[in-house]
Amino acid sequence: MLGAMTGVFVVVGLAWATFGLNRLWVAHLQRTAGGDFQRAAAALGLAPQAPTYGPRLWATGELDGRPIRLELRGGLRGEVLRLKVGRRQVRAHLCEIEGSAESWALAALADQ
Repeated sequence: MLGAMTGVFVVVGLAWATFGLNRLWVAHLQRTAGGDFQRAAAALGLAPQAPTYGPRLWATGELDGRPIRLELRGGLRGEVLRLKVGRRQVRAHLCEIEGSAESWALAALADQ
C-alpha cells in the first residue's frame, strides 16, 4: 500500500512540476517575444488564443478558406516560431530569424 501511495505522490508531483514549468515558459515567451508575436498575428489577421497547458503562444484564423495557425513555442530545444497553413507548415528557431517575426510570417505565407 505504501508503494502505491508513493507512486501516486510522485505522479501528482510531476504533474504539478510540469504545469509550473510550462507556466514559466509562457511568461518568458510573453516577456521576451510576446509583442513581436502579437504584431505578426495582427498582420496576418489572426486572433490570439488563451494559453493552454503547453509552453506556447498561438493565434488562429482563416485565409482564403484555409485554416491558418501561428505558434511561438518554448521548451528545451529553444524558442520556435511555426506557421501552419492548411496541412503545410514552416518552422524557424527564433534566434535564426532575421528581422521581426512579422516579416518572417508574411514572407513564409507568401511562399505557401
